[in-house]
Amino acid sequence: MRVKQMVDRYGPIWTVGYNLWRIVRGIWNPTSAAAREISGVFHTKLARVFSDRVRARLMQEFVFEIGRAAIDLYSGRLALSEAELQLARERDRVSAAAGRLHRLCRRDGVVE
Repeated sequence: MRVKQMVDRYGPIWTVGYNLWRIVRGIWNPTSAAAREISGVFHTKLARVFSDRVRARLMQEFVFEIGRAAIDLYSGRLALSEAELQLARERDRVSAAAGRLHRLCRRDGVVE
């Protein structure tokens, strides 16, 4: 069973069960439950901020690297050898052939 199928199948059950546990925990030990809820909110927000910052930094580095390569390429400082050009052409041909094959398979219902 794939993860997505498992999440689709058991996700709602998990959510209901977890929410029931939160209610029981609140009745059983209200102080601990309040502390856990506050901790969960801060943890979620902190994880989101950290994730956003990492994503922004990675994107910034990616754009800078692409920009440097573009400047080097168009200024003539980045020159590919004939072997590298031939390898790039071959990869393009293989990629195009694979794309055509995939489209044909999808059209014929072989692949979803």
